[in-house]
Amino acid sequence: MLTFERSPDFFTGSKIQSENMQTYTCVKKNSGEIVGVFSVGKRRVFYQQEIKNVRYFSDLRIDPKERGSRLLYQIGRYIIDHGILGDDVAQTIVFADNEVMLKLIDKLAQPEKRMSLFKFFPAGEYISYMVKFSSGRQSEGDYMVRKAGTKDITQMQSLVLSEGSKKEFFPYYDFNFSGNDYYRGLAFDNYYLAFKGEELVGMAGVWDQHSIKQTRIYDYSTSYKMLRPALNIYGRLTNGFILPSKGTVLRYLTIHSIIIKNNESAIFDSILNKINNDFRTGAFDYFLVGLDERDSLNDSMRKFSNKKIVKGRHFIVANKDEIEESLQHSLYYLEAARI
Repeated sequence: MLTFERSPDFFTGSKIQSENMQTYTCVKKNSGEIVGVFSVGKRRVFYQQEIKNVRYFSDLRIDPKERGSRLLYQIGRYIIDHGILGDDVAQTIVFADNEVMLKLIDKLAQPEKRMSLFKFFPAGEYISYMVKFSSGRQSEGDYMVRKAGTKDITQMQSLVLSEGSKKEFFPYYDFNFSGNDYYRGLAFDNYYLAFKGEELVGMAGVWDQHSIKQTRIYDYSTSYKMLRPALNIYGRLTNGFILPSKGTVLRYLTIHSIIIKNNESAIFDSILNKINNDFRTGAFDYFLVGLDERDSLNDSMRKFSNKKIVKGRHFIVANKDEIEESLQHSLYYLEAARI
């Protein structure tokens, strides 16, 4: 069992999710007790090939005592009645283990069950990869890959505009890191650039977020407690995953800002292999990558043997009965580092 924590505080983590953070609390009138929280902040993304501020629905937390109550309905009505969503759309992700929320969304899809709330339109599956760093050096392929510097900003910005706009909800970045909480902990040398000759053809960043949010091993099931010693022996022999002791905070890097010219997986291969070579002997155990299940860049991820996969469902949220059908079938991007 994992716990997902935020340190130094909840809001530091929220500020990297959205450029315009908006977090609401649900308070019981009689006691003043906080029984729920949700975020609906905005961030600039490419939406229908234009740069727009789009809301990201996230961080929905309900006190266990309130589950089964009308609180979720009240949250939905609050969003509608206060014009938070309006005529716009929002983006959200629900992972497969969140069965309660997925059942609610399926229920709301039934016309007689909508309860005058906004609608969740299925818009693709999401794959989150947890990949073990390889102990051996990997071939960096046919592209020259190096870390970015301030001199590369113009080319990086051009690549964002030309390639990022091809995927719905790809974040628009202006690389203004200084004093901007949205980029907390990032610097130019966190970005890896792939060149074909003098042309920038791909980039991806690495982000160590352990000072913002933490994933901790809370406990293991009885069966895993019994099997853990044997599994760890096998993991060490095969350079596979090790099950850390209870209370351990996992150390990993998140790969973000994945922009590849024409979505050619060979370019992404070179970037990932360079990252692996740079970090394979360091303090990090693995790296995270998140992609639309239909994205051809998944070909690069299939080449890694030591990995774990978590799936989720991607939704477009709108206060209307229909959205453009193309939006539900277009390739999208959701930044794993900003979930």
